[in-house]
Amino acid sequence: MSPSIYEVYGKQWDTSAWAAEWMVNAARYCNTSEGRRRLEEWTIERFGEREGRERLRKAYAPFKGPLKISMSDVNAVMFAKVASGITQLMGKEVTPDAITLYVTFVQENVLCMPARDKPAPTRRKDETAAAWLGRRNEALIQGAQYPELDLRACKKAALSELDRVRDETSALRSDISFFYDILKTRQRSVIPSPWVFEMNRQRPGFLAEETFDDSWRAWLTLHNVSHYGWYMCAELFEEITRRNIRTPRALEQAYKSDDALFWQIVQALTALEAYLRIATGWMNQVITGTEYYAKWFSRVRTHHGAAVIRLDPAKVARSDLDRLDTRILQTFGQDGADHYWHFFSDLQKMTEKVPSAARRFGADAYEAIGNYAVADDVFNNMYYSPWGIQFKQYADSMLAKSTDGKIMARLGFMKPDPRITRLPKAELWNRFGVASQYADILQSCWMEKRPYGGQRLHGGPEGFFIDEDIKPEKFDRLLLRMDRQLWEAALSLDPPGQRGSVARILGLYDPNDPERPSVTRRLEAIKERERARLEARLAAKEAAKPLGTFEETIPVAVPGIKDEAAVPGHAYAAEAEAVVGAKTKSKKKKKGKSKAGKTAVSEATEKAPTDADNVADDLSSMTLDPDAFPDYLPAKFVLPRKMAKVFHRLLDGRYDDASDKSEEEAPMKGEVQWKDFEKVMRRIGFSIEQTAGSSVRFDPPAKLARPITFHRPHPDAVMTNVLARSVGWRLSKRYGWTMSTFEEKSGADE
Repeated sequence: MSPSIYEVYGKQWDTSAWAAEWMVNAARYCNTSEGRRRLEEWTIERFGEREGRERLRKAYAPFKGPLKISMSDVNAVMFAKVASGITQLMGKEVTPDAITLYVTFVQENVLCMPARDKPAPTRRKDETAAAWLGRRNEALIQGAQYPELDLRACKKAALSELDRVRDETSALRSDISFFYDILKTRQRSVIPSPWVFEMNRQRPGFLAEETFDDSWRAWLTLHNVSHYGWYMCAELFEEITRRNIRTPRALEQAYKSDDALFWQIVQALTALEAYLRIATGWMNQVITGTEYYAKWFSRVRTHHGAAVIRLDPAKVARSDLDRLDTRILQTFGQDGADHYWHFFSDLQKMTEKVPSAARRFGADAYEAIGNYAVADDVFNNMYYSPWGIQFKQYADSMLAKSTDGKIMARLGFMKPDPRITRLPKAELWNRFGVASQYADILQSCWMEKRPYGGQRLHGGPEGFFIDEDIKPEKFDRLLLRMDRQLWEAALSLDPPGQRGSVARILGLYDPNDPERPSVTRRLEAIKERERARLEARLAAKEAAKPLGTFEETIPVAVPGIKDEAAVPGHAYAAEAEAVVGAKTKSKKKKKGKSKAGKTAVSEATEKAPTDADNVADDLSSMTLDPDAFPDYLPAKFVLPRKMAKVFHRLLDGRYDDASDKSEEEAPMKGEVQWKDFEKVMRRIGFSIEQTAGSSVRFDPPAKLARPITFHRPHPDAVMTNVLARSVGWRLSKRYGWTMSTFEEKSGADE
């Protein structure tokens, strides 16, 4: 069978037949009277009058060769070939500038797209999110359908991200080292306003103070909006669970028969969309501010406060760029003219091919990429999936029938603003029209009400300085003052009879809450723990004296565990597998050897060995049905000595590991190798999912336990003392773990 014309074009243009057909459709449409009119209107609105006119002029201008492009610029090379091919096909000149504009136009407006007639890709077992996103995007370019909505995966992501935001907010108030580390890192990528430079000339040192304050305000904005987005999503998926909705089809039937559920879905999607816009700006500033990439960008802020990031053409022209560098410049230096998922695909490919390329980004860049990627994956799964396409069509019809007042009443979580009587025209990038626009308005209302001037770390009564080792009492007073201002601002926006509702949605702390995190409370908790540990040691010594024989006669029941209070980590995960029925046939017991081929050792609980004990250390390849997991994690785990000590070190930063590693290989006291952390989490049954950045989610083998997300250290995968303490604190907070939760298996090292 001879290839189709689009298959021929695809090979000539180094793309797929589906993408070739899309670009041909785009060129034909944009050269009709209707298409040209819509293209020109969109270009002016998208890029502004001046820049829009310039882009149109270049697109319509006759081509004047020769064309000078770098072969590493994959997009430019492809568009040059496409322009040449379409010119021959249409018998009318189409320049590379024109086809670039056409493709951007049809991409953002979802026009001229050929039918997707290939089956949707499915995620492979053990596939990282980064690899999955890259493979999924490649399949979409080939004309595959979008994967269907995965309710379980979206819920896991929403819950773990909401908890991550909350935990980071808490840690920033209870750990001074963490506070300085986060803000000083962000300070490096802050783009100051022009007046800041003027003030710094008059008062040297002002630039450092103001950019540090800006990093705090930027962090507040990001966390308020991210909490808003993930809170709304988590509430939605919890409601879906309460209704026992398990399939996209059931969800479609439910929202069509219940308007309240429909509006809740719109509210969650528009809130997540608002967060994605903030996360995009954060990612852009952090990546273009890295030491490696900053030299190619001009980063300024207008007098109105808007950040403008542009390429420096002269410096780019003098540089030898590889594919990743070119993709970074295309994605972050041209108002997002290049789609982000191209960036994720190339980042994955390039760092696998040339591992040293990963060092071009700092840990903060990988965190920004990871946080964006998680939100982007959830939003795209809900928006582009077959379920999402049907929902978008239904939402468009519902929004068209609804008045502005009804939309604001259904989606608003603040008291009505009397100045807003009708909604403005939606921006081109708003996926849900005026509903998305209203989510932005709500965010703007909060930014307007938030005390900008009061959220200064410098100049207050606490006498705060960037390089000063501030005392815990002063630090607590400073953050308490900040929290009180934020709380009072949020109260002024509460709807009648709903005190504290805005603060709850934005993730703010009640300054009068006795449980509000602070450095003083954390230090007191440490002292109390030390006191309890000392008492326990004294009690153990006293109990060691011979007082006769005592036999325990009252069994201790632990939720989710069968008869034992202490469970080997691998045995617990294996028990979950047995409950699920992944292996229905019973196996004969092996004598003397475990599955890994090592000598079997009696557990501290003295229970008879079972098949559950014969499970390999690495459980990442297990396939389990989460619906059949036990409800709770066990109260204790029994692990080999080295594995138990990983948890001991995380849960107590002063724990010293008597490791047999060489001095060069062994981490510093208080540090933990990331690979060791992943290994022990797998050992106790957690599944691990990694995103395109450094964000890694750990899913527990228990139905009622929430997943937890951490950022993998970069570029060296070693948790510093500060990070290890933060990870241990979050594990303890989420699952109630302490050092005593993890007991050492007698006589076992591995």
